[in-house]
Amino acid sequence: PPMLLLQGRKDTTVDPQNAQRLANKIRHAGGAVELIEYPELGHVTIVVSLAWSFRWLAPVLKDCTDFFHQLR
Repeated sequence: PPMLLLQGRKDTTVDPQNAQRLANKIRHAGGAVELIEYPELGHVTIVVSLAWSFRWLAPVLKDCTDFFHQLR
């Protein structure tokens, strides 16, 4: 199935290069993948930005819903 990878470029928990390597391996294997990187976010901030009061941090919810809508 198509995959969506979300990565904060300021992530200190998971090396941001991991998402890029994974996306490349998926593509190389013939899979569909979309990698969205957020330059100013860390690991937890991506999840936090899904909460109503923190959506101003990044358009993570919109990016997720856009991804799923394009699958239809």
